[in-house]
Order: sequence, then C-alpha cells, then structure tokens
Amino acid sequence: MEDCETVVDDAGTPISAAMRAHGFHPVRIAEVARNNLAGFIERHIEQRPILENAALSVAVVDAIPHIRHTEVTLTNVSNHADAFPMAIRADPMPGMIEIAAAAIAHAEALGRPTVTTVGQCSIDPNAPAIIPPSATFTIDARHPDPEAAKALHDPPNEIMDWIAAKRGLALNHRQTLDHPPCQSDPTLLDAMQAAADATNIPRLRMASGT
Repeated sequence: MEDCETVVDDAGTPISAAMRAHGFHPVRIAEVARNNLAGFIERHIEQRPILENAALSVAVVDAIPHIRHTEVTLTNVSNHADAFPMAIRADPMPGMIEIAAAAIAHAEALGRPTVTTVGQCSIDPNAPAIIPPSATFTIDARHPDPEAAKALHDPPNEIMDWIAAKRGLALNHRQTLDHPPCQSDPTLLDAMQAAADATNIPRLRMASGT
C-alpha cells in the first residue's frame, strides 16, 4: 500500500493519484491478493541484442539485476564564459563530465553483465556562454550478482567526492532508487531448461536486461 503514496513520477504525482484518475481504487489493492499460485513466469522480449547476436530465439533468465539510481548535483558560482579565466573556475560541467566518464569506465572495467548509464542531465541555466551554477545528472548502475553489485556501486561515491573536491565544487548525491537483485527460482529454472532441451530449442542462460 505504501508504494501507492511514496512512488511518484517526475511531476510528483503518486501512483494512487494516477490510479484514481483511471478509475482504480488504491485502498482496494488487498482484495486482489491470491493464495493459489505456485509460481510466476513472465515471457519477455529481450531489450538488448544478446540473443540476436547469438542467432538464438530463447533465453532462460536466472536473475534480475540490482538496480541503483543516483542523482548527483554539483554546484558553484555562475560566471560569464569569456570573463572568467580557466585557472580559477569551479565549473560544474567539467566535474559532471569527469564523474560520468569515471562511472562508465568503472563499469567497463568490471565487464559483462555490468551496465552503467548516465541518462538524465539538467543544467542551470543551460545557456551557451554561461558557466552554470549547477549541474544535476543521474547514474543508473546494474548488476545481477549481489557481491559484484557492491563492487559496482560503492567506488563511484569515492570518485565523486574526489573529483568534486579537486574542482572546488559542492557535491550532493542521493539514491532515488535501490532495487536489490532477485534470483530466479531454481525449480522453475530447471523446468524451463528441461523443456527447452526436450523440444530441441537452443537457449542461453543469462540475467534479465530489465
């Protein structure tokens, strides 16, 4: 129930308001609970090219990755692009670029199935000849293995602190999403793999690319 009020979109609208707008009643969610399900299998079209590149049509998904979203804001004093010498600037933009590049490089160094994406940026005032007072951006980092996810998620925080201090920038970062990894049920995995083998369907076993 609490998700209906705490999960909101970019405009701050909670799920409950969106449900009511379409004729659904959040307070009645408990009425649809079921106790007669042994398990749940979702068929999903792959959103990446792994199967296509392998010339296969089926994969058995053994995990859903740990997904962490971090919102990063760098701030300092705005100035005119021409009037302020490079040597004494504290410009949030190079800081953002350096942090983003470091986060991507860290994921690349860890290798597959690690993925990190810098997907949303907001620059104030977003003008061509102004050193901006702030830059805000998001980092989406994912890995299906709990220990590997820790190695993915922890170092970028230290990197951000170091880059911000080096460039004289105020730094604020907060987690906006943190979904732990979920391992698929072993019994269901065995059943799906046995079914593929029995029908001679070549398949991969891999984590979901949600």
